[in-house]
Amino acid sequence: MAPTANDVLDSVREMASLVQERAGEVEAARRLPADLVQDLRDAGVFGLWIPTELGGPEVDPITATRVIEELSCADGSVGWCSMLALCTSAFSAYVEREAAAEIFRPGDPAITGGVFATRGTAIAERDGYRVSGRWPFASGCDHCDWLCVGCAIDRESARDPGDDAAARLAFLPASEIEIIDTWHALGLRGTGSSDVMVEGAFVPSARTIRFDQRSWASGPLWRIPFPCLVAGPVAAVSLGIGRDALDAVARFVEADTREYALGGWQWWVLERTRRVLSDRDVVQSQMAQREAALRSARALVFETLGHVWSDVNAGLEVTPKRQLLLRLAALQASRCAIEAVDTAFSIGGASAIYDNSTLQRAFRDAHTVGQHILVASSGFEVVGRELFHGAQIAPA
Repeated sequence: MAPTANDVLDSVREMASLVQERAGEVEAARRLPADLVQDLRDAGVFGLWIPTELGGPEVDPITATRVIEELSCADGSVGWCSMLALCTSAFSAYVEREAAAEIFRPGDPAITGGVFATRGTAIAERDGYRVSGRWPFASGCDHCDWLCVGCAIDRESARDPGDDAAARLAFLPASEIEIIDTWHALGLRGTGSSDVMVEGAFVPSARTIRFDQRSWASGPLWRIPFPCLVAGPVAAVSLGIGRDALDAVARFVEADTREYALGGWQWWVLERTRRVLSDRDVVQSQMAQREAALRSARALVFETLGHVWSDVNAGLEVTPKRQLLLRLAALQASRCAIEAVDTAFSIGGASAIYDNSTLQRAFRDAHTVGQHILVASSGFEVVGRELFHGAQIAPA
């Protein structure tokens, strides 16, 4: 029987402290340890968005986002890999049902991942496609059972109407994919986000998805456009990392006592005093501002998700403005998390520069998440343009 939403949330909360203790191990290995992957699989994290028609839990997006936030607060790399597996599990409702049963294995869900960017080519052949290409940033590829890769359809071989202008995601078993160890990065070091390469692998049409394809599943979850569906979990990674940084620095400032000069720039000749860091006005102000900003960003994410979930449960379409506001919420979550870790890192002083520092890891992880196309700062320009000029967008 598929785990319930509350079952999974309770499980990850119980796991959180153990995940946090292993953050250094995860980072050093540059991938998730096999036993930790198995624990996450057993908890049901990786298959949260498999449809009920396939025996899956089909968890609501609010709970799914909370699961990823909890794991990301424990460790950014674990949260990121879990987010990607969760999001790609939703493709079980888009590939043909027979292929979905093969890939996602009801009762024993496979771990999926992939790269959506159309870096590959798919040549139409018989009842499928011959796929070739190389894709960077394949997070979690070392522990995945299946990977999906984005491909542009070869124009000359296209046979379906519109195929020459379309792109597809193609699912391949991990055994058919070569992993190229390129993951030496600033942050999210434990995600194993190496390049993957395929040369001439045949993929049946049933195991491909057009980017404009609609889901065959009937639940309200599948009325949410895919970019909106994944916005919450992606935002949750940033929110979790930011939360961890603020919690860590709050513990630090309560214990840290530093020596400060009482006046002037010639600090070495002046009377000095020792104060607990948390007693300093500037630290109190900085912490309050970052706490308010991160909590506000989190509230916006869950408020907007709540509106979307209410709409689809009422049989309504997700309006363009709802979609726009959800993207804005994800962007703001990333921005506020980066500001939180920057402040925490600054308050942490010299002790934050070491590799084993939670503050250093949070700093690197939040900035790395912030480079992802879904939450990169350039997205504010897109959203702002629509808010100013999108008069055709109905009220949310």
